[in-house]
Amino acid sequence: MHPSIRPVLLPVLVLAGCAHAAGTMPYDAPAAAFAPSFRDAAPGGGGAAEMFEREGRLVVEAEDVHAAAARVREIAGEMGVSVTGDSVNEGTGRPGAEFVLRVPGDSLEAVMDALGALGRVRERPLSAREVSAEYHDVQLQVRNLRAAMDRYEALLAKADNVQDMMQVEAELARLRGDIDRVEGQRRLIEDKVARAVLRVTLRPPTRVEEPAPRVGHARFHPGLRGAYLAGISDRSVKLFVGGGLSLRLIPEFRLDFDAFRVRPDSGSNVPDAFLVTLSARTFSDLLGSGRNRFLNPWLGLRAGGGRVLGDARFAGGVEAGVELVRTKPFVLDLQLAALALAGAGNAPDVALQASLAAYVPF
Repeated sequence: MHPSIRPVLLPVLVLAGCAHAAGTMPYDAPAAAFAPSFRDAAPGGGGAAEMFEREGRLVVEAEDVHAAAARVREIAGEMGVSVTGDSVNEGTGRPGAEFVLRVPGDSLEAVMDALGALGRVRERPLSAREVSAEYHDVQLQVRNLRAAMDRYEALLAKADNVQDMMQVEAELARLRGDIDRVEGQRRLIEDKVARAVLRVTLRPPTRVEEPAPRVGHARFHPGLRGAYLAGISDRSVKLFVGGGLSLRLIPEFRLDFDAFRVRPDSGSNVPDAFLVTLSARTFSDLLGSGRNRFLNPWLGLRAGGGRVLGDARFAGGVEAGVELVRTKPFVLDLQLAALALAGAGNAPDVALQASLAAYVPF
């Protein structure tokens, strides 16, 4: 290397290495095109203008998402807005649209107002990030790199051999790459300051389903029943006729209070027999599960007790029947039961009972 170049090359290399360090030299204000996102320092403060990157989000509910999406594109063209993202859900699911817009800083609020008029605004947040110091540092890096590059170009002009020229050219190539990179950072900051990012979401209104009105359901079904009872013992068969009250707790359970007089009439003023029984039943799944308007067959079990001809009896057995009519205000039920009557005395040991009951909801 030429003796006159070596003493100068070392300070230049040191200066170029310091290009990334923060400095204190003043910098020129950005171009007027970025002014909308700048805020001047207080008078007399001596500080540089403040720079902000702004970003907004707008969520709008629109009845016709596709028509609203088309209108977003029209508004963007009318107001000088760049559309950098455009996605519309065309599938069978819930329709929606997403846009990414770059909006000049001085018209961000106006654009959001225009887009908000497309439907009902659900979200409208705005945020800003100050980038003044970052921009200042990038400017200083560019100036230091350019100063180093000027010095290397001066050295290149003085180089008198190939080795010196190649060494200086290598440093110049590195500096050019660094300058391009830092200049790209500066342009990116300026673009973000000049044009805010606005993310727009369009979606159909959220339908809040009204709760279905509560439909009253009967807690139980009281009813009246007429009954015919045949009491069978090893000595005789006695016939009883009577009736009573029946209470359906739910369609599957029933509580019966029956009183009977023996036929022919015994002439007594009190019942010759009475039974209190509880029944449980199930409907045929094959024949409608008890939901038919007419003819719902069922099978069940029945148990209880009472007195028959003065003797206490435990009653238990099986029963079958059919709901002849089932409507909301009325049920007509035909019931047949075979009961074993257990107890001491001369009362019948077996009873066959046929009943017809009518129920109303309560």
